[in-house]
Amino acid sequence: LAISRRGLGRRPLISGLLALPPFNGISKEDADRILDHLFSEGYLAMDGDLVTLGSSAERELFRYHGLPLCSVIPDIRGYRATTPEGEFVGTLDPLFAGSAAHGFTLAGRSWRVLARDDERRSLLVVPMQREASRPFWTGGGRHGISHLLAGAAGRIARQREPDLPLAEEVQDAIRDAVSTWPAGCECDEIVILAEPMAEGSWVSAWTFLGDHLNATLACLLRYLLPSNWAVESSFSSVTVAVPGFVEPAAGEEAVSVALLQIRDLSIDELAAMLPELPPDTWRLGSYLPRAIRQRMAAVDSYHLPSVIAALQDRYHPCF
Repeated sequence: LAISRRGLGRRPLISGLLALPPFNGISKEDADRILDHLFSEGYLAMDGDLVTLGSSAERELFRYHGLPLCSVIPDIRGYRATTPEGEFVGTLDPLFAGSAAHGFTLAGRSWRVLARDDERRSLLVVPMQREASRPFWTGGGRHGISHLLAGAAGRIARQREPDLPLAEEVQDAIRDAVSTWPAGCECDEIVILAEPMAEGSWVSAWTFLGDHLNATLACLLRYLLPSNWAVESSFSSVTVAVPGFVEPAAGEEAVSVALLQIRDLSIDELAAMLPELPPDTWRLGSYLPRAIRQRMAAVDSYHLPSVIAALQDRYHPCF
C-alpha cells in the first residue's frame, strides 16, 4: 500500500490494509500494532503526515519489489540435528524443534538437545541413555500420531479389546499393547493416575489427544510445575516425574491443579507460557510484532484452542 498508493496517512493506510483479503479478519488494534512494529523497525517512516518506506524496507525488501509485505507464508525449512561428532541425525520441523528441548525420538533413538541455533536452523544433540516415552518425529505430518488415531486407541483402551474383525495375530498384538496401559484410562475422560517409583512417583494424565496436542500440554505443565519435575509426553499421555521428597498424593494434586489452570486461563495467558518460535518460522515473521507472532503460534502451530476444549470437555476432577 505504501508503494502503490503514495501519499497516504496512517489512518487511511490502516483502512486500506484492513480491506485487503489477507488482513480483513484482524482487528484495528492489531493493525495498529503491526504498523507500530514496522515503524519501530524502520520498515515504515513518517514524512510529515504521510507514510513512506523506511530505510529497512528499502534495504531488505526492494529485491522482492515490496510484495512480501502482503504475505505471511509459513517457512517449511527444518532444523538439522547433528551430534558433536558431526553425524547428521535428521531434520525436524520448526515447531517440533521448539517443543523437543526435553528430549525426542528420531530415527528410532532417543535424543537430548544440547544447543539450538535459530539463525543456522540447527540442533546439537546427543543420544539419551534412558529410553522413555517421549515426543517423536516421524518425518511426516506434524507430530506423529494424530488426535483422531489417538482417540481410536483410547476407545480400545476403554474396551480392553479391539472391536474390528482383525487377524488373530493383530488382535494379540493390540491386547499386548493395551495390557501395558493402566486400568481406568479411556478416551471419554482425562484420567490422572499415579504410580510409585524407586524414588518419587509418576503422575500420568491419560488424554489420548495425540502427539501434537500432548506436546503442547507438556509445555504448559513444564511452565506451571516446579522446574525439577520432568515432564514427558506421548500420543496417549503426559507423564510427570515427581521427586521423592514430595508425597505421591501431593504430586497428583499439583498436576490436577495445573490442568485446571490450563483449562480455565485465557488463550493469551497460556500463549505466554509456550516456547517462543523464532520469527523465521513464518517467511515474513520478522515484520510482525512479538505478541501477534505468539498468538499465531498458539493457534496455528500449538493448536492451543483444541487443548483447552479437550480439558473443558473431558477433565472434571473430584477432589
